[in-house]
Amino acid sequence: MAGIYIHIPFCHSKCYYCDFYSRPCKNGAETLAGQYIKALACEWQMRRNEISQPITTLYIGGGTPSAIPPELYGYILQFLPLENVTEFTVEANPEDVTPRWAATIKSLGVNRISMGVQSMIHTELESVGRRHTPADAVKAYLTLRSAGFDNISLDLIYGLPKQTPESWEYSLNKLLSLRPEHLSAYSLTYEEGTRLNAMRLAGKIAPATDDTVVAMYQKLCKLTEDAGYRHYEISNFALPDMYARHNSSYWDFSPYIGLGVAAHSFDGKNMRRSNPADIQLYIKAMESGQSFALTEQESVYDIYNDYVITGLRTHSGISNEKMQLRFGPELVQRLVNDMQKHIAAGNIEKSHGRWRIAPDSWLISDAILRDIII
Repeated sequence: MAGIYIHIPFCHSKCYYCDFYSRPCKNGAETLAGQYIKALACEWQMRRNEISQPITTLYIGGGTPSAIPPELYGYILQFLPLENVTEFTVEANPEDVTPRWAATIKSLGVNRISMGVQSMIHTELESVGRRHTPADAVKAYLTLRSAGFDNISLDLIYGLPKQTPESWEYSLNKLLSLRPEHLSAYSLTYEEGTRLNAMRLAGKIAPATDDTVVAMYQKLCKLTEDAGYRHYEISNFALPDMYARHNSSYWDFSPYIGLGVAAHSFDGKNMRRSNPADIQLYIKAMESGQSFALTEQESVYDIYNDYVITGLRTHSGISNEKMQLRFGPELVQRLVNDMQKHIAAGNIEKSHGRWRIAPDSWLISDAILRDIII
């Protein structure tokens, strides 16, 4: 299996915590968006032979894909190999979801929507620059259901400014009552260069304490489990058999092509590519048929670290047999040795030939992984 990721770098406005490459939708944005979509088609034509496996997942992310007219996607979709695609996801923000938008997206073959809700408390949304209200989120969700979407993922963030364990529990319960097929929940991070980090440095907001974040994470795990969701990756929860297939390909080392400015690609072996974050240079390069991606040939140790980090973030963990085949007995033995203190502490467990971080220890996974990567 293989996947395609398409980056749409347009947003109505920048959320305070976001460090993804994007630009605002201002006057003339539709013209630029049209040029960009044509450039994406050019890039695909140049790179279509990089991966030989059938394309089974397609993911349009950003930015905010729902910020531009959905009809534009039809131009590039006519060039992509969609005959084997079983999961086609588009990211959306609640304020963009109208009956017309939902119907148009559905007509293009999209069968999964990932929508950023982040909180069901209006003041918490305002504190990080979100444009929608909790009522907008519920309305958008119901609109998607009415349009026939039966695979919807909702995003939440915990550790927001002004958020409390009680308000976090309220947001969780509200979203779980909607019964989305999938839920992603992320701990807020203060990325360098973001408006939110500048506010933190200026003393205008105070980050949540570690104890508060731990309490929120524990509540997240408990409520999702009680509601019948499987916690299959540190930040992801799904109803039975509704896990995100495209995102899972990043964690199991399936190959994927990333199209668009700031997009990344992986050949499933040791070659990674990344497009620089400059939309004007990207469009110019594609119009002239020039290569734009930067390439990196990873060493066996780079691949080993990637494999361990991504695999141990998941419920299924990493396979001893696959590690032996890919890296050989010497590196596998080194991994076993490096994991010993965490195995003894109960942070890492082994079952049926697979190692994984114990669910109770996922919140300290970064510290665990730092001890075992090379």
